[in-house]
Amino acid sequence: MEQGNNLDKIAYRKLIAWQKADELAFQIYRATKNFPSEEKFGLVSQMRRATVSVAANIAEGYTRNSKKDKVHFYNIAVGSLTEIEYYLDFSFRLAYISNEQHQLLVKLREEVGRLLNGLAKGTKSKWQGIRDEEQGTRSKGQGTNTESRIKKQGTRMSLLFFLVSCSMFLVSASAAQAVTLYFSPSSGSHAVGTTFSVSVYVSSADQAMNAASGVISFPSDKLEVASLSKTGSIFSLWVQEPSFSNSAGTVNFEGIVLNPGFTGANGKAIAITFRAKAAGNAPLTFSSGSALANDGKGTNILASLETASFSLGIAEPVAPEAETPPEAETPPAVVGTPAAPQVSSPTHPDPNKWYAVNDAKFTWSLSSGVTGVRLLVGRIANAVPTVTYIPAVNSRELPDLADGIWYFSVRLKNNAGWGSVSHFRFQIDTQPPEPFTIKYPKFESCISGLQPNVST
Repeated sequence: MEQGNNLDKIAYRKLIAWQKADELAFQIYRATKNFPSEEKFGLVSQMRRATVSVAANIAEGYTRNSKKDKVHFYNIAVGSLTEIEYYLDFSFRLAYISNEQHQLLVKLREEVGRLLNGLAKGTKSKWQGIRDEEQGTRSKGQGTNTESRIKKQGTRMSLLFFLVSCSMFLVSASAAQAVTLYFSPSSGSHAVGTTFSVSVYVSSADQAMNAASGVISFPSDKLEVASLSKTGSIFSLWVQEPSFSNSAGTVNFEGIVLNPGFTGANGKAIAITFRAKAAGNAPLTFSSGSALANDGKGTNILASLETASFSLGIAEPVAPEAETPPEAETPPAVVGTPAAPQVSSPTHPDPNKWYAVNDAKFTWSLSSGVTGVRLLVGRIANAVPTVTYIPAVNSRELPDLADGIWYFSVRLKNNAGWGSVSHFRFQIDTQPPEPFTIKYPKFESCISGLQPNVST
């Protein structure tokens, strides 16, 4: 039985409508490769998204059991096909495609349209026939009372449709700009020569999104990209593979989420591993970006592009005050927030002792309801942590620290907000003592003028 289900799910490939839609997507991808670079996030992105949507929705609709669901996805495919018609004409007017390419693609699009309309109408007719048959069975023998009830029901449904349409218009107007692209973590301190990872996330809590793209800029004199990762990404298709240029200081990504799109606050796009090259401040910004709604129209619903900033190198030491205790706590700002966690270190357990170990590790417990944690390591005793980790972590390793007195600060968060801060002092001294010689001064004895011999 399971094998039969699997065969049903790939049977859409036998549909002539799907085969022609797949060929249309392939030809449009080939044609848009030669578009100007400034159209990368304009016409290229829109045309590729729309053409992939046609084949994807035909496949999605064919595998649905409900006739109503099938018709729904076929109609979405028809909408995307209409988009393509305009994009092709507009590209031809801009001389992005030749007359021969335009005629070929228009002809193929029209062929897909005929096949798709036939598929949708055939499915709809079967669905409507079943509904009519059921309605006829229910209405048999009911006489004129049925007609009266149908009229009343039609009046109520018309009023309900009007009210719902008005509500949807107001909601869509307020949610027209609903997506944020952001970095996590958005700040931190890292030593020159070390690597660290930053993820790009999508927040689209109010409206389904089916495509997003961005160009990230970073200072090439202070950072270089070591690798990119798509692991855990919400995108199932990529218009182009994520790429980077260390000479230009840019990272590019453009992905697609198939129906029903993505809705949520923490949708991971890609992860970037940076290597710190030189000391200083290293900001990350989006030089451009877009997020398209899953509405069949390609509406851009991008609301904001967040930034990030990282401190590279080791800050100048700040002499601690003599009265500063090894651990200090700040009271919670809001009642109900987490208490300051108890921090311990297996590598530097005693805050009052010096250790010849420059790789430090710290652990702390997470109480129930903790959703995030902020950390910071530095020379300031009562610093406020700024590097955010969501979900929360309960340990941290810090490699290759310089000698001196350091403070590791931890702050937890729950639904009530950020709690108080724990500060753990630890001391590092990896330098051996300088060589020295013990000398005993000669002295005269007050007894009989004897000169004693001093030996070591």
